[in-house]
Amino acid sequence: MYETIKFLVDNGLPLFITESKSYRAQSRHTYKFSRQTLRETMNMLVKIVEKQKSFEMKETRGGIMYDGWTKQGTHFVGSYAFYMRNVPEKGYGSVLQQKELAMPLISLSPMA
Repeated sequence: MYETIKFLVDNGLPLFITESKSYRAQSRHTYKFSRQTLRETMNMLVKIVEKQKSFEMKETRGGIMYDGWTKQGTHFVGSYAFYMRNVPEKGYGSVLQQKELAMPLISLSPMA
């Protein structure tokens, strides 16, 4: 199912395409997913990622950053969280904690 979700998201395809005969004929999966199953799975993934990012952000101080840009005449604005997260690094027989900057995209929207 991960491959199907990745394919749909990477190519900007709607969920209902998984129920079309042509898509199913090209799919190598023996089990065919309905759009309802994909929607439920994607909603569960969102909750898991939100919980993980929330936990990471509570452990450290950070903030919110906004960025705007234009592509082909459409203006976009995105908001990012930024914070330092702990990354385990193996070395000299023990696990060391190293910090790295994390900047997950929180939201993205075209401006009207």
